[in-house]
Amino acid sequence: MHRIYKMPGHEKAIPCEQRIRKLKNYFLEKILGPKLIIIRRMVQDLLYFLVIMAVFLLAYAIASHSILYPDAPVTWETARQIIRKPYLHLYGELFLDETEDLKDCTNDASLWKNGTSERCPSETGRMVGPIMMAVYLLFSNILMLNLLIAMFSYTFNKIHERSEKIWCFQRYIMVKDYAQRPVLCPPVNDKPGRALPIHQ
Repeated sequence: MHRIYKMPGHEKAIPCEQRIRKLKNYFLEKILGPKLIIIRRMVQDLLYFLVIMAVFLLAYAIASHSILYPDAPVTWETARQIIRKPYLHLYGELFLDETEDLKDCTNDASLWKNGTSERCPSETGRMVGPIMMAVYLLFSNILMLNLLIAMFSYTFNKIHERSEKIWCFQRYIMVKDYAQRPVLCPPVNDKPGRALPIHQ
C-alpha cells in the first residue's frame, strides 16, 4: 500500500483497477456471487431513478431561483447555485437563513454582482419559495425515496429467489472462460499451435 502512494500520476489507478477486477472471482462464491448481481441491478435501478428525479429537481430549481432572484445574470455560478441548493435539500440542508435572515443582504446590483454582499430575495420569493420547497420535499423525500426503496426491494427479492440458479450460471461462465484460455502466457502463446489443450 505504501508503494501505491509513491506511484506518480495515473499509475496509482492501476492497482485499484486490479483489485476491482478481482471482484470477478467472487462470482464463484455461492453467497457473494448473487449479491454482486444484486448490486449491479440496483445501480441500474438507481440510474433510471436519477433520470426521473432530475425532472423534479430541475423544475423546482429553475422555478424557485427565478422567483427568489429575478433577472439573475446567466453565469456558471448561477447555474451551480440553481442545481446545488435543490440537491442539498434532499439531505436536509434547507438554506432557510437566505429567506429569513436579511441583515447582511442588499438589493444594490453593483454590490451583489461583484460579490461584496449577498443579494436579497424578492418579496414574492420569500412568500412562495417555502411553499414550493415544501411541495418539492414532499415529492422528493417521500414519494421518490419510497419509489427507490420499492425498486431496490423488488430487485433484491427477484434475484434472491433465483440466487442458486444465478450462481450456477455465473460459475459456468467463469469455468468456460478459463477453460478456453491457453496454458502458456504471452508472448509464448502468440501462435495457436503452441497452446496446449486443457482437459476438462
